[in-house]
Amino acid sequence: MHEVQSEKGELMSKFEEVSARNVELEAEVKILKCALDKSNTQLQQFSSGTKKLDHMLSLGLPSGNRKGLGYTESQGASTSKTTFVPASILGKIQK
Repeated sequence: MHEVQSEKGELMSKFEEVSARNVELEAEVKILKCALDKSNTQLQQFSSGTKKLDHMLSLGLPSGNRKGLGYTESQGASTSKTTFVPASILGKIQK
């Protein structure tokens, strides 16, 4: 009877160890799934851009033409001209 109690104690101890390890592994799986989802999202974005660039190259468009990439000219960089004024003129204006 004593042997059975001893074996039961050993098995309970082993079960607790295995259960704790299982919890650790489940947490690791959760972290790895998040990393995989993030990588898949980045890959999809990369693939989408690659497809658009391949399409643009197949059309033979010039390199400055951004049509088909989701670019709208109104949202592009400003084309206003910057004029620099010499410091001597600024001094006269400020007085």
